[in-house]
Amino acid sequence: MFNLLRFYALASLVGMLLTVTTITLLYRSVVVQSIIELAESNNQILAKTALHALNPGLTAFLSGMTQQQSDVAIVRAPPALATAASGLMRDNAIVKIKIYNRWGRVAYSTNARQIGNRQPDNPGFVAAMQGWAKSKMIYHDTFNYFDHENQDDNLIQTYIPIRAGADTPIIGVLEIYADVNPLVAQNQKNMVIVCCGVALILALLYTAQLLVVRHARSVIWKQHRIIQERSKALETLSAQMFRSEEYDKKNLAYELHEDLAQTLSAIKLNVESAYRNGSSNNGQHAAHTIQSVVPVLQHAIDKVRTMATNLRPSSLDDLGLEPTVNGFCHDFEQQHPRLRIERRISLGSLQLSLPLEISLYRIIESTLKGVTQFADTNHVLLALWHTDNTLTLIIDDTPGDAHDVAMITLTDDDPYLQRQIAPIRERVLIAGGVFSAARNSAGGIVLCASWVC
Repeated sequence: MFNLLRFYALASLVGMLLTVTTITLLYRSVVVQSIIELAESNNQILAKTALHALNPGLTAFLSGMTQQQSDVAIVRAPPALATAASGLMRDNAIVKIKIYNRWGRVAYSTNARQIGNRQPDNPGFVAAMQGWAKSKMIYHDTFNYFDHENQDDNLIQTYIPIRAGADTPIIGVLEIYADVNPLVAQNQKNMVIVCCGVALILALLYTAQLLVVRHARSVIWKQHRIIQERSKALETLSAQMFRSEEYDKKNLAYELHEDLAQTLSAIKLNVESAYRNGSSNNGQHAAHTIQSVVPVLQHAIDKVRTMATNLRPSSLDDLGLEPTVNGFCHDFEQQHPRLRIERRISLGSLQLSLPLEISLYRIIESTLKGVTQFADTNHVLLALWHTDNTLTLIIDDTPGDAHDVAMITLTDDDPYLQRQIAPIRERVLIAGGVFSAARNSAGGIVLCASWVC
């Protein structure tokens, strides 16, 4: 049988892992982009603040520099500029400051080894010389191409143009490196928290789904078992009905051949004898012969009626269920003198469909016949009543001297239920009813069936 729980558990687990991975990558992409946008915006403000702090000595330093001086020698920056740069790095998140002259040479850097380097093709320098502020994120363990260094921290580098006045030409470019490690660390922490939360929610959902599937599997297995039991019971019922049909046919054939045929043969002989006696003018003997035929004919008539009733009682169509059941119980008590059937039948003006009446009659007939074969009792309670749109039938073969006994519901694995009551239960279920059976400590069996009418 297909293992639904294992298949769903594996499929859901793979789906959950893929979902967590996708959400993590998507969230990381969003976080990285938000870090870049926030860091660039903050760093540009910080760069403008640094530029304001470095002026006016910075503009004087760059304005007085010629291209020949820039190409031949490194012009030494004024001490005030270095002091201001050191103060900015001490009081802010700035970790490095570089100043380019208008020809792309590093005129000043907090890293003295970079002073004098030419970077005219640096995209940040080119953009700043065109009047734009440009920022770039440099992550941990990445290579800074223009500085020829591996970065140990998460940095944001910003390039802004340097002007002597608002409407004056650009005389240089200021580049600052700001530390964004705290921002990256906080966002990574948030990412871990969000991803863990998503994973926890998915795990709870996964667990809930497994429980639902497990419950569904148990329901499916239970229904499958019920279907199997019903199929088995139907097979048993079909076999029993086949055997019963063959048994009834055998009895009918025997009664027709050995009883009714013999009776008709005897009548035929008596009539022939009376005819011969009448022909020989022996009238008294002929009358006696004909008179003896009358009880034989009556016996044959009664026998035919009994056989017809066993096949299908005509009173069921003519009088209804209640008189038919009462008549059957009366005849059944005569056939079994030690058994008393206590009848409590109250249908009132209820009109039942003919198929349901037939089913009720056959259920009662089969149950009472089973009581005489398999139960040792002298009392049977037969109750049939209608109330609150429900028709209820109870047959209890508890001995008449047993009262207030404990009841135990029969389960599907009870041998008696499987062997004797299963056909009756199937009749009830086929007729659209609800069936239950219980055994009491006195040895009696109580059958209960109900239909919604």
